[in-house]
Amino acid sequence: MDNSAHLDYDAYNYVISGSGEDTLRFSWNADKLEVNQFFLDEFDDDIETGYPKTESRNGVTWKTI
Repeated sequence: MDNSAHLDYDAYNYVISGSGEDTLRFSWNADKLEVNQFFLDEFDDDIETGYPKTESRNGVTWKTI
């Protein structure tokens, strides 16, 4: 039996995909989620200059690409 609290979970995978040209802005709560560095490195050419950006709103740290 696993008694782990919800804060102990790891390895959730999300896929964002599409086709054609468009701009997507993805923001996440950096205290709750970490984006895989391999993903950021792999798609570095597609990430707009100046991103990932970190900002604080209402005491919550958000990262955006």
